[in-house]
Amino acid sequence: MRTAKIPADNSFLPADEYGLFEAYCDDEDCDCRRVFFNVISRKRNDLVAVVAYGWESEAFYKKWWGGEPDNEIKRLAINEMRGLVLNSASPQSELAPAILKLVAHLLEDSEYVARIKRHYQMFKEKVDPKHFRKSDARAGRIANLTYSNSNEKDIIPSSKKTRKRRRN
Repeated sequence: MRTAKIPADNSFLPADEYGLFEAYCDDEDCDCRRVFFNVISRKRNDLVAVVAYGWESEAFYKKWWGGEPDNEIKRLAINEMRGLVLNSASPQSELAPAILKLVAHLLEDSEYVARIKRHYQMFKEKVDPKHFRKSDARAGRIANLTYSNSNEKDIIPSSKKTRKRRRN
């Protein structure tokens, strides 16, 4: 979790403390390389935005989806997988566009991005130990998956079940 305290003398968000709670995909055979930030306002004591961040390239997500998209829905899905977006499947408050800008600012910190990638790796080691093993990360075999920019040959293939679900 990370917090951002916004002072009263700003024009971009109401003065408040915003908590960014990280969430990761728990599908065993998925290597989507994304984080979801569930952003909570302390004053409202409520969710104000869900921001998704996929740190790999468009080419990575096209390959992850099974190749070049053959329809507009898949093209939109791939665009939402990469980069920073408000998650379209989540509730968003009127503050969500400003929260997106806040998260973009926080992600300018390369150490914070590296920490998110480490958290992803740690989470995946727990939920998918057959694909994400600490011994592989230490040996450098999985480290490239999470810490490098898209090296497409390093993509861990997803299961047939997961790929089938993505196609539908």
